[in-house]
Amino acid sequence: MRVGVLCGLLVVVSVVMIVVGLPEASLFQRRLLELSGVPLAGATALLIVHLAQELHPLPGARGRPSRSPA
Repeated sequence: MRVGVLCGLLVVVSVVMIVVGLPEASLFQRRLLELSGVPLAGATALLIVHLAQELHPLPGARGRPSRSPA
């Protein structure tokens, strides 16, 4: 639950950075536009790490049940 909220917050931060930086009238606004992808990348990385921790490893090679050596 916390991961989803944090990812949502990072997306909102990115959108706000785009809206504020969109006129590109000043150096600050141009920098905001250039850096607006950073929170999105952070949200994506956070989600990937969270999902990787939640997945269970597949049994055996290529998902097949492992055989005991005979």
